Amino acid sequence: METYVEVALVYNNKLTIIKNTNTDEGSAPKWNEVLTFNLFPKDGKSFTKEELMTADSRLVISLFDKRRNSFPQDGKTIM
Repeated sequence: METYVEVALVYNNKLTIIKNTNTDEGSAPKWNEVLTFNLFPKDGKSFTKEELMTADSRLVISLFDKRRNSFPQDGKTIM
């Protein structure tokens, strides 16, 4: 059985990005992995100090542990 973490990021209730970590095996896997999510400012140029201080943006990050079971005898993978 392989296990991985799915990270879902929602920015301003619009932009949704989903990324997965690498898989690991065992009953207590550990991940020391950095996932990068690119966010863009409203003006399309750069985040300014003023924009960050007055922003009413909402960033929601959700983590889900997932398992993938492989059955080599019949060649099927179940998520």
